[in-house]
This record gives sequence, C-alpha cells and structure tokens, in this order.
Amino acid sequence: GHGCAASDTVVITGVLDAPQLGLPRSIALCKYKSVKVSVPEGFSSYAWSTGSSGNAVTLDREGSYWVKVRDRNGCEANDTVRVTYKDCYGGVHVPNAFTPGHDGLNDLFRPVFDGEMASYRFTVYDRYGQILFSSSDPRASWDGSQGGHEVPAGTYTWIFRYRRAGDAEVVEKGTVVLIR
Repeated sequence: GHGCAASDTVVITGVLDAPQLGLPRSIALCKYKSVKVSVPEGFSSYAWSTGSSGNAVTLDREGSYWVKVRDRNGCEANDTVRVTYKDCYGGVHVPNAFTPGHDGLNDLFRPVFDGEMASYRFTVYDRYGQILFSSSDPRASWDGSQGGHEVPAGTYTWIFRYRRAGDAEVVEKGTVVLIR
C-alpha cells in the first residue's frame, strides 16, 4: 500500500521422479495355473493387496491386485494388475502310433497335455497283459522297449489315470501302434 516491493528467490534442487513400477494392465491366466508378478527391487517398502511385503507375488485367482511402494526418499507409487481367466487347451491327447527308430522323430510315446497334474499314472501293456512301461512321472515316455530290449512292431494297450487339481480322477484306455 505504500509503494514498497519485495522479491525473493527459491532454488529447488533434486526434483525426484515418482517411482516407476511397470506392472502390466492385465494378465490372462489358465485355470489352475499361477503367475509371478514383480516390481523392481530396491524400494524401502512394498505393500501388496495380498498382504505380501516383497517385490513379487504369485497370483492364482482372478481379481485386481495392487502394490504400493516407497523409495528411500519417501516417494510413493502404486500400480494395479487385473488377472482374468482365459480358455486354455485343457484336453489330453494320447497318440495312436509311434516309430521308435532312434531318428529323433516320433521315437517316444506318452500322453500330451497342458497344465499340471495332481496325480498321474501311465501304463503300457502287451497283448498278454504284461506291463511294458509304467510311470507316475508326466515327463517320462515309453521308448518301445522292455528291459533294454526292443519289443516287436504291433498294437499295444495303454491305461492313463490322471487328475487335475480341483477335478475328479479320469481313466482313459486305448491302443497304440508301434511301427518299426
């Protein structure tokens, strides 16, 4: 009011960027599968909607999940990911022939499937009911031999008992032609 003027200068140094987290907007997940999502390491704190306090969580259900982080300067950021289910190949396929010729082409016989099995037993029999191959390991395959000796070309019977997580046990039976 008396014609006086004043000024001052403020110097701002060290402007900090907000932490960047980089979660995907959404993830489509096969039922009975899980996915690990993570944000960068090095923050002073992590708080996930799941209750986890690490930089990563494993998610196995549909829903929206958020994370809030704080860096060493006290800056905070949050991010959200939406998990939805998608249709996935859920069937089981057992080939009807194979050629164990040690040429790297169609040499092994086993069921083909997607996903995890809660229980698994695959057994191959000869025409007299003798077990030629049996395994509870989903990665194991029959190579057309028994006791280290090749079995002759012909038709063999198999039984496949399996159960996926959350489902009842399934028993499938069939035949396979071994071609030499």
